[in-house]
Order: sequence, then structure tokens, then C-alpha cells
Amino acid sequence: MKNKTKVFLLHNIIAPYRLPVFEELNKKLDLTVYFCHRKSKDRLWDTSLKGYRFKYYILPHIKLGPFISNYNLFFKLLPSHYDVYIVCENAYETLFSVLIVLIIAKVFRKPLIIWSEHIITEFSKKESESSLLKKIGNKVLKFYRKFLYKNTDAFIAYSRKAKEFLLKNRVLERKIFTGRQTMPHEQVIKVNISKSDTEYKNKQIILTVSYLKKMKGIEYLIQAFNELKLELENAILIIIGVGEEEKRLKSLAQDNKDIYFIGYKNGIEKSKWYAIADLFVLPTLHDAWGLVVNEAMYFGLPIITTTAAGCSEIIKDNGFIIPPGDKVKLKEAVKKILTNQELKKKMGQRSKEYSRIYTIEGATSPFINAINFVLSV
Repeated sequence: MKNKTKVFLLHNIIAPYRLPVFEELNKKLDLTVYFCHRKSKDRLWDTSLKGYRFKYYILPHIKLGPFISNYNLFFKLLPSHYDVYIVCENAYETLFSVLIVLIIAKVFRKPLIIWSEHIITEFSKKESESSLLKKIGNKVLKFYRKFLYKNTDAFIAYSRKAKEFLLKNRVLERKIFTGRQTMPHEQVIKVNISKSDTEYKNKQIILTVSYLKKMKGIEYLIQAFNELKLELENAILIIIGVGEEEKRLKSLAQDNKDIYFIGYKNGIEKSKWYAIADLFVLPTLHDAWGLVVNEAMYFGLPIITTTAAGCSEIIKDNGFIIPPGDKVKLKEAVKKILTNQELKKKMGQRSKEYSRIYTIEGATSPFINAINFVLSV
């Protein structure tokens, strides 16, 4: 029996939605995942690895501003011999660790694959130029990527927008293997609940699930909903999430009794809201993907999102894609769906159909294709 290809994979944090992808890869590969740290402070999700069979190691680390130093990574890898090295590029955070893996790959003359989700939006452009420190950091990052990409054998782009970013950075198209983000269905909890059995049975529920940060664009959804108040008397807006913008957003919504901030929800509590909602909106100004859209599609919801979301590529006849920060277009899209029950139903059905297409197997295929490519060169 042929031995499985021995693969090293560096990932920044333990993200629950990634674990089934790693588990699926481990069925075809001898996979070891190194996590740079357990989780970011703004991530409130469960990071349990219980039940997973792939090998993993959580690296000790020191936080240095936006950087993380995994100080024992070099010595941990030095005696190891992998056939392929894969690193998830996460801008500043994993910069030092990615460079260490690059050195090790070169020392052992093994191929390196970059897994990239980076996209460019107007928001990210403005943010990178918003202060002198960020301008300097952006120049350093460009130099770092130029050096890194030149020494990389293949790339996994987890969206079309991520592929566009790589092409703009002069990566050869034949080296790029494109895939989509997938929300593992086993992580979306099914619930047996009907809106008719709740206090909202006579309401049309607009739902958004988001970290309450500026880049998520929630203020534009609140502004659009405030203007729709007289036209959609039976509509309510449910905002799930917490974050640094919460106080300001609540101030924007304070005069509207039909806007509800219900805090962080996970598991069955979050699923209940998806199950009784009529429409899902992700009004983001910048999102490498936006997995909440995948979740909403699983529950058969029409979707409104923006061109600044990587997940916009999976919105076809199941919703609308609008320009980021455009409350007028957002208002129009919401009104079109909620005032046309036939359209709402059709879009919801299409969302459910599309959600069945985006499987774990599909999420792993770019990894397998990239590995086969670098081993055949």
C-alpha cells in the first residue's frame, strides 16, 4: 500500500469551520496542522478539537503588536520531514511563522504552497492609508509578499477575488488553484421551529449575523431600515453579534423600536433565528468571504450582500449583490424581496439548492490539486 503524502499545514487559529476540512484532507493525506494560537480575542466560538483524528499542535506564542511569534516553530520543524508545506497567509499575524516555514521548505528542498484569502476592496485600500504607521506597514507587507510569492510553488485561492489579488501580484495563473469557503453542514444545527409558533408570526424578519465592526457595514443596514419603516410596517431587524461598534450602532437605532440587538448567539440559539427569518443581509464593506451567508443559505433564506464580500460569487438568482456602503441600493433590494412573496420564496429555494453543492469534498479539492501539481513538477 502506497504511503500517504506527508503534509504540514500552518493555520493562524483553531477555526471550527476549518476542522472538518482538515479532517477530510487527512483521509487522503498524512496531515499535521500547526495552529499559531488557539483563537483571536474577538472570536467567541468553541475551539474544541475533540473527536478529530488529524494530527495537530498548538504552538506557544508571544504577541508583538499585530504580529505573533511562534518562537519554537523552527526547532519543532527542523527534525521533521514533510513532503509538502502549506501555509495560510494571514498578513501581519503569521508573517514570522510563514517565513520560518519558507526557510525550512527551502532547506529540505520541498515545495511550498500558499493558502490565500486576501482580497482588495475600497475599504481595505483606505484602511491601509489611514495613518503613517499603516502606510509603512503596507509597504513592508508588499515587499514581504513579493519575496514570499516569488519563492512559492503553488497557491490556493479561496475565492475568485482572492485569485484576482494573486494575479495582480504577478502570480502565474497555472500555479493558482481556486476553491470556495464551505460551512460544514454538520456544524449548522437543525432546529424544528416555525415562525407561526413564535411572537414574530406576523412579522417579516430581516436578519444579520456579524461582528459589530466598522468594516461590516451594519450602519448602512440600520440607516436603510430606518427609511423603510413606513413602507414595511410589519418588518423587524434582528442584529446578532457583539463588537467595538455596538454602542454607536445602538445610538443610530435608538429611535426605531423594530431594531433588536440580541448579542452573541451560537449553536441552536443562532439556528432558531435563521429558521424563522425571511431575509438575510450581510452589508459588509470588506469580507474575505462571509460564512454567515453560507449558513443563511442552508436555512433557505434570500441573501443580500455586497461586491466587497468574497461570498458574493455564490449569490446568483438567490439574492442581490449591491455596492458596499450604498444604503439606497440596500433599501431597494430589501423592499423588492419583502414586498414580493413569490420572489422571496423562489430565492429562498435557490439558496437551499445551492447550499447542497458547496460540500467539504469541494472545499478540499484545491488542496489536493495544488499538492498533485507541486509533486509532479
